[in-house]
Amino acid sequence: MPPAVLVLGGSGFLGQYVVEELTRGGEYNVVVVCNDGGSSFSSSATSSSPSVVASVPGNLATGEGLLEALVEAARLGRPGPGQPQSHSPGAGLAAVVNCAALSSPAECERDPERSRAVNVPGKLVAACNAFARATSLPDSECPCCRERPPPFLVQLSTDQIYAGGREGAGPEAASLWREEEAEKRVPDGRAAGADEFNSAAQDGDDESGHLRDFDPESPAVRPCNAYARQKVSAELLLARAYPRSVCLRSSVMFGTLPRDKRAVKGMRFLQFCDEAIKRSAAAAAAAAAAAPGSDAAAGGATSASFFDDEFRSFVAVADVARAVAASVRMWGLGDGLDRGACALLPCAVNVGGPERLSRAEFARLVAAARGLDPGLVEAVPSAAVARAVPSPRDISMCVSRLEELLGAKPLSVAEALKDMPPEEEERGEEAAAA
Repeated sequence: MPPAVLVLGGSGFLGQYVVEELTRGGEYNVVVVCNDGGSSFSSSATSSSPSVVASVPGNLATGEGLLEALVEAARLGRPGPGQPQSHSPGAGLAAVVNCAALSSPAECERDPERSRAVNVPGKLVAACNAFARATSLPDSECPCCRERPPPFLVQLSTDQIYAGGREGAGPEAASLWREEEAEKRVPDGRAAGADEFNSAAQDGDDESGHLRDFDPESPAVRPCNAYARQKVSAELLLARAYPRSVCLRSSVMFGTLPRDKRAVKGMRFLQFCDEAIKRSAAAAAAAAAAAPGSDAAAGGATSASFFDDEFRSFVAVADVARAVAASVRMWGLGDGLDRGACALLPCAVNVGGPERLSRAEFARLVAAARGLDPGLVEAVPSAAVARAVPSPRDISMCVSRLEELLGAKPLSVAEALKDMPPEEEERGEEAAAA
């Protein structure tokens, strides 16, 4: 029996990719926490895997069912190869992965209390700590069983925690944000009051033995909307109160929709580009047929508009799932990280593609991959559109830590699109109406 991983948000766009990646080749058993009691999760995407994929009810906002979900995941797993075959009932749980989020900035602005309860995982942290206490065996001769540490946690975060541009820099300035710019060094362990980790400070990752700590006061950290502020709070919570964790700061993800499309809320950016460019091509063809040689036929009146002054490190969703699985393999041990290893954990890893691209540049790459004219995409400034929620201008990221984690470069947009044909299938009602 392989070790187990508990996944929150496993029925969503990223979550389905993560479940498939974790169960590939039977590497892990996976338990998916579903807010609706499990009815939204389908294991069809992993039907060819020998792994066990189960779903259990749980509520990230209220904490209801989370401890029971952790216990169930531990029941379905055992310590991985090379790990002590502990008798503790919690030893089979390799890690917890939290993909769940209310990621619509507009929704977060409309209902900050509800979205914060989901996006700042305080109830999950409490459940993980309660699980560690419940599965400890005080009379055991094994140190790992006698006082079990809480499970390792992989938390999905966002590139939107970064400032939208360098202070004092002009609009054309381009500089990739690095994780170190949102960190500081502390001499007494990553977590204030986390004495059990303070003894590991001498094994830290710089010459003075100091550890990395998330620094919300850094000039690099300038969230400009409610969603980003909530993610900053989540990172701060984990850095200070739950050191056995890593935050994966994802850029805009793109990819084909997973097999179970019903649980994927909203329209993803790739699908939005596909539909906008397809409409533009159809309108241009109709205009050309109606009035050959006119300006409309040339594309000026039929182009799809995308911003040319908002820059991102667009990342293939499969690469984000690979980063999650690599984090679990590296740090998610069935019997827990030792203190020195926990001291060396990075607070965060930037998870993006290798290119700094504007939205317009991304859309042109999509058009080219579909065999359409990139000229169908019109580049416009973001100021041309009135937006209810502010969006950062340039949050493109350096991904050197990601490359170390994966042991390879993430895919470029053009490379990833080769394996992503346009989707003709109907999506769920909510996605189609978005």
